[in-house]
Amino acid sequence: MVSNSETPQWFLPTIQAILHQTIPTPLAVPFMFKLSDKAAAHNTKLLEEYNFNMQEVLEAHCHSFMGYGSEFRPVHMIEPLLLHHQNWSYLKLQLQQGSKWPLKELLEKDRLEKNLEFIRRENHKSAVTHHQALKDIVTKEISQGLMIPLQIQCKN
Repeated sequence: MVSNSETPQWFLPTIQAILHQTIPTPLAVPFMFKLSDKAAAHNTKLLEEYNFNMQEVLEAHCHSFMGYGSEFRPVHMIEPLLLHHQNWSYLKLQLQQGSKWPLKELLEKDRLEKNLEFIRRENHKSAVTHHQALKDIVTKEISQGLMIPLQIQCKN
């Protein structure tokens, strides 16, 4: 067993090899990240082209920053460094397929009931009294690609 003070012989050459590899530049994303009606219409139309299935959008644009693990070097590049880590197989799966969170199915009647509850409660008071602050926060989140503006589509 290697003590904490000893660096394995393979470690530095592996790091150097990773650092010398060319990283592909991510492709452009199809969404518009602006707080505007034009961006909302564009993004809604794009989702509609994929039958409102975000998984399909992500798979079609996996080589953009929307791809799973895109904030890291590609898995095949970092695998030589991390493959001996006890959790590598789990981390590798997350980098390739995204993290999975257990969710319970929401029944349609419960969803509608929850929506009515939100309507009755109305906007949070701070959203009304600090409208500009809320708009600034939302604008920042959108510009960073953390939120996607969409149009509201009501079914009659």
